[in-house]
Amino acid sequence: MNKVFIAVLTIATVILIVLISFVNVLQRKPSESETGNSGSIQPTPFQNNRSGSMSQSRIPTLSPQEIKNKFITLNDEQLNSLSYLQTKLQQPVENKDFEIEYSDLLHRFFVNKLTDNADEELQKYFNNDSISSLYIKNNEYGLFHISNRSSLNNEKSRVEEEFEKEREKFLNDIFLEPPTPTITDSRPTEQQKQINALSGLFGIMSNFSIPTPAPTISRTSTPTTLPPSGDQTAASYGSDALNKIITEASQKVGTPTKIIKAVMRVECPLTFKLSDTEVDLYSQPGKGVPFCVGKPPYYDSGSMQFITTTWPYYANSVNVYGGYAHKPYVMNIRDSVYAGAVLLKKASKTSTADNWSYQEVLRTITCYNAGCAKYPNNISDKVMRYFNRVWNEYNQR
Repeated sequence: MNKVFIAVLTIATVILIVLISFVNVLQRKPSESETGNSGSIQPTPFQNNRSGSMSQSRIPTLSPQEIKNKFITLNDEQLNSLSYLQTKLQQPVENKDFEIEYSDLLHRFFVNKLTDNADEELQKYFNNDSISSLYIKNNEYGLFHISNRSSLNNEKSRVEEEFEKEREKFLNDIFLEPPTPTITDSRPTEQQKQINALSGLFGIMSNFSIPTPAPTISRTSTPTTLPPSGDQTAASYGSDALNKIITEASQKVGTPTKIIKAVMRVECPLTFKLSDTEVDLYSQPGKGVPFCVGKPPYYDSGSMQFITTTWPYYANSVNVYGGYAHKPYVMNIRDSVYAGAVLLKKASKTSTADNWSYQEVLRTITCYNAGCAKYPNNISDKVMRYFNRVWNEYNQR
């Protein structure tokens, strides 16, 4: 009898061990090598460019000479004349021959010719040889947007909206919206049904049960926190050569180094990855960085991301404030930093050279990103998110 009992107990124990081993196999999760996914949250790589991943869109599609041809430099007489015209056009002008209006967003004059006499009447209105020359040579300078017998307001709105859409794509690249986490189907799979059946058997044989796995949440979504704009290492704050250029421009223009760096970190962070040797090379007159060029027609370019119609107003800043004497180039680090420093200083409307307030930075960044006309009552959510990114960088410098 004892022998029979021992035999039965042994067989039952073997069966129980086999069943437990079988259940463990069913419950085993696939390894990382089998699935290719570790199951942890994987941040989406930060993208800071106009049209997709940094590796695909930061290389210019234009040659350096083509970029130089598109980004012109104006002399003092031309700049003073354009400032005079901007002042005259604080309100749009309309008569029977032409309409003309200035775009604060694009730094461009919009002209609608209504009659065959429009050009002649425009020359009388300009009453300035320098402006007349820029208008006549508009194919070269591109400072006027000229249309014929259309609605000036509609044409100006259309062009500005197209530009803002491109800018919106850039902002979307910076601020990738996290997708809503997806929940897997809660109905039991065949594997789970088998586990449930064996759990019942175990409950009978050994008075314990195995819980049914709960529905899982996909863990491959973008994190909800804002990703950093670059590696938070000493190298990410720029080489000594880059910091020297920024400090120089800051002191000579009166713009905080923090705001120059913050804007550059958002607009063209690759600049901060350059070595001293590379910064020295790309700061020599006529030389420039081989990345950070946007798409037509405005080609946001350089370390401070100027468009073709804004660059002419600030290009010569490196000579005026820095005491240099060369033809500026938008891709050149020093030229771009000086131009950006002057634009930021002008937009801020402050006389202080350090520790700008929240409101001063908000005004500056709104002007820089969307035009001063949007401040303070028409700042979009996307521009505010852009500002928050810059403000965060500003306070880390």
